[in-house]
Amino acid sequence: MKPLRVAECPVQIEARLRARHAAHEQPALRYFEVQRLRVHASCEVVEPGTGRVDIHAWSPLFYLFRHYYGKGAFLGRSFRAKY
Repeated sequence: MKPLRVAECPVQIEARLRARHAAHEQPALRYFEVQRLRVHASCEVVEPGTGRVDIHAWSPLFYLFRHYYGKGAFLGRSFRAKY
């Protein structure tokens, strides 16, 4: 069975779960240790001839503490952000 992938996401990392951990300060908070198996990248973001991801062609979206960023620029807030 192949892992599911999102068509709109140009770069995806396939990984295997190695361990689950509970944060000491907040037992309800969990974090996961994974092993990277494969990286899937769309042709639009791969440098020809090198097979490397062209960071200028790829515009990743980062979710950080209920806020969205793209290559350093602030893009917006999650509906859960309190302001």
